Order: sequence, then structure tokens, then C-alpha cells
Amino acid sequence: MTKSQSAKKKLVIVVVICFIWMIVEIIFSMLANSLALLTDAVDLLKDIAEFGINIICINYAKRKSSDEHTFGYLKAESLGAFVSIILIWVFYLLLLFESIMVISTGGREVESGIMLYISSIALALNIIKTCILASDEIGGEDDSKKKDNDSDEDDKDNDSDEVDVEDDSDRDHKTKDDKKKKIIED
Repeated sequence: MTKSQSAKKKLVIVVVICFIWMIVEIIFSMLANSLALLTDAVDLLKDIAEFGINIICINYAKRKSSDEHTFGYLKAESLGAFVSIILIWVFYLLLLFESIMVISTGGREVESGIMLYISSIALALNIIKTCILASDEIGGEDDSKKKDNDSDEDDKDNDSDEVDVEDDSDRDHKTKDDKKKKIIED
């Protein structure tokens, strides 16, 4: 399994966890009358949107280069990061407005027991999501084993690359020399 497939699999797992927990937090934010839980639910919505954008960008970046896009589509990942940052600002501005509304109306009473219980579970889930995204085992072989195998292959490839570079430079010199001769003859 390639790195992009492994990353995509991790992102899908985390998106499912985020979506389920976001629904739970929305329900309990209404029951507990808690803006903090609603804020965390919106943060999960933002995470889901970001992960979705990243999954799309991973698929898009796998496309081969063409005459129109000579460097391929790898810049899609950078564009996806930019869109994610814009989403962060939009979601947090909405939360700022909601907070201002709560403060201007005099606040509201919060069920702190429910909020503490749900927040503790959310913290545990954040740790689990971090472990999933940081792990190398999900979806592929361990990178440390792969690096050992790749370094041996890279050594072999480097030898052949050097020969190719020399051949290319010889061809370039011959082509330039031929052009000079042609100009002199004319």
C-alpha cells in the first residue's frame, strides 16, 4: 500500500470518528446548554471538512502530468491546506458571533456535569485520533523497514542516474557543437 493510500485510509477512519462524535456533542451541547461543547462540535466539523479536502487533494495529486500541467497536480495539496485555513477562520468567526450573542443576552446556565463528562470523552478521542494519524502501521508496512530496503535500491539507482546524466550532458554538448558548426558553415 502506498503512502497516499495509507494516509487516505487514516483520514477516512478519523473522519468517521469525528462525524459520530460531532453528532453526540451537538446533542449534548443542547442538553447541557453549553457553548463550549458546541464550539468543540464546530471544531470537529472543521476537522471533517479539512480531512475531506485532504482526501480529495490526495486523489487529485495522484494524477499524472500532462502537456497543460507539466509538473502534475501536486500543488493541489497546498491549495487544500489554504482552503482548510480559510475554513478555520470562517468557523471561528461564527463562534465568535455566537459568543457575543450569549454575552449580550446575559449568559445562560450550564449543566457542568454533562459538559465535563462529554469533554473528558472528547479529550480521549482526540488522543486516539492523534495516535491513528501518527501511526505507521495502519494501511502499510512500517516506514523504518521500508527505508532500509529503499536505501539499498537508491544506491543502485544513483549509479545508473550518474551514467544517464553524463550521457545527457554529452548529447547536449554534441548538439551545441553541431549548431555552432552549422552557423559557421552558413
